Amino acid sequence: MVNYWDGTHNNIFALGGQSKKEVHDSMEKYDFEKKQWVLKASMKSPRTMFSATYMDGYIYAFGGFKDLKYFFPEPAFERYSIADDSWEAIDLADTKISSL
Repeated sequence: MVNYWDGTHNNIFALGGQSKKEVHDSMEKYDFEKKQWVLKASMKSPRTMFSATYMDGYIYAFGGFKDLKYFFPEPAFERYSIADDSWEAIDLADTKISSL
């Protein structure tokens, strides 16, 4: 679940997760006016027990597992463009990771 304020509206996205036999790649956004969930673009990989956050117009999803046998998802990191309703893989080869 990711929640952020865009300066005008509260935005809530629910993504991934699992049912008894399946791990999901789906994502939905809650429409406060219609009082219903709206299906958005699916992630590139199903994910459960993962982390997600919002930053600068993107939702980032990383880590977790792609199935109930605890295999890692490919790509390990991906991000969703809210403006374009699309996901893209993130290549971490040129990214500096900090413990801060």
